[in-house]
Amino acid sequence: MRSSPLTVDGRQLGGTYTATAPHAAGGSQNFTFMGDWASGTHTVAVNFLNDAWGGTAATDRNLYVNGISYDGAATGQSAALMGAGPKSFALTDGTAVPAAVTGSGSDSLVLGISEDAYLGNAQFTVAVDGRQLGGTFTATALHGSGASQAFVFKGDFGPGAHAVAVKFLNDAWAGTPATDRNLYVDSVTYRGANTTQSAALLSAGARIFAVSGGTTPSVSETSDHGSLQKNLAQTGSYSVGGDTFVLSSGNAASVTLGTGASRISFLGASSVTLTGGSGQDVVSCDAGDNRFVAGTGSLEVTGGGGRDAYVFHAGGGLLTIDDFSLAKGDTLTVDRALQGSLYQASDGQGGTLLTFGAGNGHGVDIHGMAAMPSGNFLWG
Repeated sequence: MRSSPLTVDGRQLGGTYTATAPHAAGGSQNFTFMGDWASGTHTVAVNFLNDAWGGTAATDRNLYVNGISYDGAATGQSAALMGAGPKSFALTDGTAVPAAVTGSGSDSLVLGISEDAYLGNAQFTVAVDGRQLGGTFTATALHGSGASQAFVFKGDFGPGAHAVAVKFLNDAWAGTPATDRNLYVDSVTYRGANTTQSAALLSAGARIFAVSGGTTPSVSETSDHGSLQKNLAQTGSYSVGGDTFVLSSGNAASVTLGTGASRISFLGASSVTLTGGSGQDVVSCDAGDNRFVAGTGSLEVTGGGGRDAYVFHAGGGLLTIDDFSLAKGDTLTVDRALQGSLYQASDGQGGTLLTFGAGNGHGVDIHGMAAMPSGNFLWG
């Protein structure tokens, strides 16, 4: 048995591994390690743990690294480890760590983050104007190698000045620069512009960065029976022809549609509850956990970046969903009374068309999804 852990830039991947392919017989065993290590040069160390020698070539335990491939390309490196201890190899990565995206909306805050890792990675939270965005985030790009990882936060933050707080949660220090866990904010980019702000967080706590401007949460309607343009902070009840809008605190909205044709757009809503009418309506949201109930007419919906619930009742018209997403937990609920008459087919555009009973142009058209997954399709 030849046992060996593996590290990349000093961080161990997994536990202890055991070689079983005999070198003298020409055997070789593959061990595959997956990760996002950022662009630049990285040090891979294979540490031979259990060397043994009984005085002859037949009683000698050794470990061989027969080859190393990175991103599908052989690096031409190999080594024979005849004694216990590590052997290092240099690899170069040209692929940036994928950006982590949190939230949805028209405004974008991008933080370039890196760390000094020690006994684990640096962790942090982000808040804008005192409101935390997402949960706890983990840095993986090593500051010493010049790498930086992008964390993207989307929202509709509104006009004026905003305070961005990055809070370092898990500082650690064991007396030397090599045993020190730190967090670095390498850059702060807001709405596409680099603000030239940065900071080294060498102890636990928050650092504040200032940004300015943003999209005002709003609702707008254009229709054949009037128009509406309101900030979501203008709470109250509004009527456009037969359409009724109730705006509540916290950028929430409840909408009941009437007759006619309407195009409605929400920016920055925390939640929209909308019931379709008998006309032809097109609705789009960029954010929020929303609920859309089909009426007897035609309702086409883009739900945005939040978790959206779609409801289709018996007697409903045509509900078209433009951005149904399993990743964000969207659901479709259909009246149980329609279960026995369900027919599922292609909509001819790469999506799925669900109809119930006679083909009368009524049903649910899910764009961009070839089959409706059972876990997101509910009978109500």
